[in-house]
Amino acid sequence: MLTHAALWAALDALARRRGLTPSALARTAGLDPTSFNPSKRVAANGRPRWPGMEALAQALVATDTTLEQFGRLLRGQPDTYGQEGGHQPPMPLVDVSRLTEPGLFDEDGLPRAALWDVWHPAPAHLGPQAFAVRLDEPQPDVLLRVGSVVTLAPTAPLRPGVRVLAVTDRGALIGTLDGVPDRRVVAPLDGAAAITLPPSARLYRIAQISL
Repeated sequence: MLTHAALWAALDALARRRGLTPSALARTAGLDPTSFNPSKRVAANGRPRWPGMEALAQALVATDTTLEQFGRLLRGQPDTYGQEGGHQPPMPLVDVSRLTEPGLFDEDGLPRAALWDVWHPAPAHLGPQAFAVRLDEPQPDVLLRVGSVVTLAPTAPLRPGVRVLAVTDRGALIGTLDGVPDRRVVAPLDGAAAITLPPSARLYRIAQISL
């Protein structure tokens, strides 16, 4: 029989096995960060609070967890994440509004994992250094909605015509790399005038966009 305690224990186990806290699991699923906190599990009058079906479904999707895998956690059985279907580890994930924070990237321009949340595993062909950026606020010159997630492949070659995310001291720019000799120029996705990037800007090739 499904019990209140077993369901919350399974969600906690899901978070731990993805390297997340309950708050980080909620953020990764696009929920209020307190949605899965222990303080939300019992009402002030002592009545048990159950996680909503929509919240539970979003958590499973965000962690690439099947119903079968979650069922094992509910029954206290071993989770097979990382063993079935050639799963890759979850990608580091950060909100676009945080990209200018100091210390997010190492000297090679790769994420410092301790400061990031996690997202779905990357497709194997992108390699272990792929990471993701979530649009948590409207971006100028970008025809993408808030909540979209951009997957980046740092080791993929850059060439004119590919979509890129540029990180500068002022923030992020998403667009298409122009073929201007001796300059790094990005044309925004909405057709606005191309922008010449400063030498300090970091460029990452976009592998996919989840709307």
